[in-house]
Amino acid sequence: MRINCEVTVVSRALAGTNCRQPRAVRASLGIGRAALGDNGSLCFHLCTASNRHGSKYKIVKNIDGVFTKFVSEGKFTIRLKEPKQDLIVKTDAVQAKSFLQLPEVSIKGYVLHNVDKPSHSNRGGGSLIYVKEKLQPQIKTKRATEKSEILHLNIQPHPGQTIKIVLVYRNPT
Repeated sequence: MRINCEVTVVSRALAGTNCRQPRAVRASLGIGRAALGDNGSLCFHLCTASNRHGSKYKIVKNIDGVFTKFVSEGKFTIRLKEPKQDLIVKTDAVQAKSFLQLPEVSIKGYVLHNVDKPSHSNRGGGSLIYVKEKLQPQIKTKRATEKSEILHLNIQPHPGQTIKIVLVYRNPT
């Protein structure tokens, strides 16, 4: 999959120095396989007008975090372990959500359950929880207001045994 977006590549290695913040540039960000010499591993491919061949960033065991607080506005950040860089991405909200739901970005063997803030909220955000697939999670309650978010799941680790998981987030303001 490939999305057209604006990307800012921030080097965390230069965070302590007195360097200026890089600018966002129009780019194409995609997920694909690297060259055969790299064992065909998955990578992000970032192409810009000044770098038409693009930069490749390994995905497998290289994603330190994905920050999705403002995904409802089409903004997210991918933190890479090597090189120590953050890819700050701004695109259409629909494209951002579909890009982040790809199996290459998700955690293998886990199911993602989330509750987003109401669409009329201008702050974006939401809460999420990952549960192992084999536990067969069942959503019981999924509710969000301006001040709180509630996600209630039931899991069955063994037949006849049910564990309730309740995630509650209350906005500090």
